[in-house]
Amino acid sequence: MENQRIRSLDGLRGIFAAVVMCGHFFLIYYPYGPGYFLNLALAVQFFFILSGVALGCGLGNRMISGELPFWAFARQRFARLYPMHLLSMAAAGLFIGKIYGSIPSSGNFVFDTVANLLLLQAVSFSWNVVSWSISTEFWIGLLILPFAIRRLSGMAALALSIGAYAATFLVVGTFERPFYPIAPHINSAALSTAAGLLAGVAVYRLLSASPAGINTRWRSWTPAIEGFLLVVILVTIIWGSRGYQEIIALSCMPILIYLCATSGSAVATALSSKPMNWLGSVSYSLYLIHLPLLGALKMTGLDRIPFWPRFALFCAVALVVSQLLARYIEVPLYRRLRGSTQTPTSPLIAAR
Repeated sequence: MENQRIRSLDGLRGIFAAVVMCGHFFLIYYPYGPGYFLNLALAVQFFFILSGVALGCGLGNRMISGELPFWAFARQRFARLYPMHLLSMAAAGLFIGKIYGSIPSSGNFVFDTVANLLLLQAVSFSWNVVSWSISTEFWIGLLILPFAIRRLSGMAALALSIGAYAATFLVVGTFERPFYPIAPHINSAALSTAAGLLAGVAVYRLLSASPAGINTRWRSWTPAIEGFLLVVILVTIIWGSRGYQEIIALSCMPILIYLCATSGSAVATALSSKPMNWLGSVSYSLYLIHLPLLGALKMTGLDRIPFWPRFALFCAVALVVSQLLARYIEVPLYRRLRGSTQTPTSPLIAAR
């Protein structure tokens, strides 16, 4: 599947970016208390798994053959993640204090600034709140993905993923506390990121071994299964309780990704449609910029308008701004910075 675009995964990526956007709006502005989106971090776990799949499919053969050396891989990841992180860092510094009353900080502003510049902000809570996952995906990805893609079988990657998820859950009890210390110099953000990326590598191995998907006689059930899995995940994120429900939703994610990548079903076709592909194409900008936009909304006084018109206005503005950022900043900078043709052009790499 190297260098083939799996368009249905674009749609999934867009859905979960939109879920994160809506979730933060509800958690901040919903007038009747925090009754929704209590498992929003599960959407971030979905991105980690999807990134593992995308990077395996987009880069796997070149990494295995040695055509893509480590430093070329690191440059590609830097080009993909860092420019928009830097922009969102500036935007968050300007606007996010309006949400929290002050700029979120670990207590040492200089430390937070340096950590953000070095993509190390996941070591503690700091003002660029959403981007903690970008830092762990960058550094943990550099640490484990070259080895995992080259050396690990699908079963080994899956076993390590389950072990990392189990350790996170046994110590923390939820995936909603990303900065919880697990061991010296290791927090739950780092461990859950590793678990998600390894789960993605396991799915990539399965896709490589059986790109045709499940047995033909079961294909008629595939749309129902895909729809059911997606609903379970979304319901758990939006309405679910923390604890075992998180584990159930998390277990559904690799299966959903594999089925949507291989089935060609009605669900996969819908996810591959132009609107869903467009949503996927702006998902990274949307993921990083929506929280600063919430602060800007509060700064302008528009947070005083009724809840549902405010929600509609926010969604429209966030999507328009994300389209502009993706078109004029995110994509041009990525193309300029990613390096030579050693780096493949597969849009799958843009899973994040």
